[in-house]
Amino acid sequence: MFMLTIIAGVLIGFAIGFGLRELPHVSEDLKIWISMPGDLYIRVLKLTILPLIMSNVIVVIAKLDPKENGKISLVAFIYIVIANIVGSSIGAACTAAIRPGQLGSTGGEEGTDDPRKKSPTTSDVFADLFLNVFPDNIVVTSYKFIGNDSHIAFERIVGNEDGTNMIAILASTYLLGKKIHRGFFSSGQYFSSVRSSCMSSFLGVIFVAVAFGLAASGAGEKGVPFLEFCASLADVVLKLIRAFLLATPVGVCFMIAGAIIKVDDIAGTFAKLGMFIVTVIVGIAVLFILTILVYVIGTRKNPFEVIPHLMQAWFLGFATTSAIVTVPEIYAGCDALGVRKGLSRFVAPLAATLKADGSACFICSGSIFIAQLSNVTGSGTIVVIW
Repeated sequence: MFMLTIIAGVLIGFAIGFGLRELPHVSEDLKIWISMPGDLYIRVLKLTILPLIMSNVIVVIAKLDPKENGKISLVAFIYIVIANIVGSSIGAACTAAIRPGQLGSTGGEEGTDDPRKKSPTTSDVFADLFLNVFPDNIVVTSYKFIGNDSHIAFERIVGNEDGTNMIAILASTYLLGKKIHRGFFSSGQYFSSVRSSCMSSFLGVIFVAVAFGLAASGAGEKGVPFLEFCASLADVVLKLIRAFLLATPVGVCFMIAGAIIKVDDIAGTFAKLGMFIVTVIVGIAVLFILTILVYVIGTRKNPFEVIPHLMQAWFLGFATTSAIVTVPEIYAGCDALGVRKGLSRFVAPLAATLKADGSACFICSGSIFIAQLSNVTGSGTIVVIW
């Protein structure tokens, strides 16, 4: 019944969105208020995710045997990495085969990237990873993503030959209204600054939870009250989430309606991206079938006995476009299937944070699609993007 109401909410949202587009003029205020119920729904769900993940991971880590915990982490990490690689490979293969970018317009527009910004390097990516896995503030890591930003200094004015009157332009990076870095640099010289952006870093959250869980386990009797508090917090938050999820059909309805009325030329958008959308759907379908085959080969069980217990999480993820908010439904599905709570409470948030095979398929497909639109094709391009 819950899934049927979500589907009904999706259909009603499309109807409201397309209906409002028929009005002679849709004001910005109307767009804001149509989207408001959906925005509030997502906000209250995200409000509960952090305490739910933190409390569950702490309790599970504290109760797990260190040797078993290590094995579970290793197996989960290997599976997540392989799944992400396979997802990106399927996305690249489908886009290279269907070639949606060569069926649309040719030649891309010139980029408007800031010439003073340097493209991120492999070193920057790994630096960002470590900065977010090891946060310096438990609260900040729940809503800020830390990373490196490279900029180029503007100019250098040189006076006399001995350089005593050399004046270097002050190079500063302003992000989120806060001055992050300042210094004197020569013209053309890149400098790196630590930036922060308003997006959650659940890698840091999981690391902190694991650390606290291990510490609570090592504290013995003194750690018991803390673990009891975390277990109680998990139960309370789960009940709160269950109450918020009752508003899913309404939230989804207005999310879709708001998204539709905000698109200026929806027919033109679908016409330009039609084959790309088909390509992504094909890639996701292939990935889904492959996942089912892996499950059948690995467990020798009927996958159609498992799918009904996970449909609610899938629909919620589709409606909210967020894997994190589906964690409570994943817990419920795993419990219904008889999966040990110690296993599901640790692996589910880890997979929801790191496992992005569907996203990898879409991102890789989208990158190659843009390359095809720009007439930058060839096996070398595909390999580099993959």
